[in-house]
Amino acid sequence: EEETQLYKQVQHLDKTLTSMYKDDKQAALNMAADYSYGQLKRTLSMATELRYKMMTDLTKSTEKKYSEEEFKKIMSL
Repeated sequence: EEETQLYKQVQHLDKTLTSMYKDDKQAALNMAADYSYGQLKRTLSMATELRYKMMTDLTKSTEKKYSEEEFKKIMSL
């Protein structure tokens, strides 16, 4: 379902950029760059959220208490 939606979005974006490129090449390039940057930010946000969830799950699954130094090291991964 999500893959299908993403595929449709990419198809729409491709058509939009192709059309824009014929009229205004720079605007099309700017739009493509903005889209790519937005996707990168979204992916980074998802990865960060997943990392925090994994770290929380790891912490909950053990009774060991981390020292402040160990915790900082883990969080910097």
